[in-house]
Amino acid sequence: MTTPTAGTEMGTWNASAGMYTFSEYGKPAAALIPTSELEELQRLQVEADVAEPRAREAASSGPSMAHDEFMAQLEEEDRREVAS
Repeated sequence: MTTPTAGTEMGTWNASAGMYTFSEYGKPAAALIPTSELEELQRLQVEADVAEPRAREAASSGPSMAHDEFMAQLEEEDRREVAS
C-alpha cells in the first residue's frame, strides 16, 4: 500500500505502525500486531505481574496475623454481634 493509512469497512491498516485495527461500531475492537510486538507486550505483562506482589510485600501494612488467629478474631466479633 502506498498510503500510510488505508481504511476498509472492517478496520484500518496503519503502515507506519505495521498493524491492522479492526473496528466495531466505529470504535477500535481488536488489532493484528507483529509477533515481536506481542512478545514485548507479554514480557511487560509478566514483569508487571511479578512486580505487583513484590511491591505489596515490601510495603508493610501493619502487623501480620496468622490465618487461624484472624479467623478466631472474626468468630469472636460475630459472637459479640449476635449477643448484642
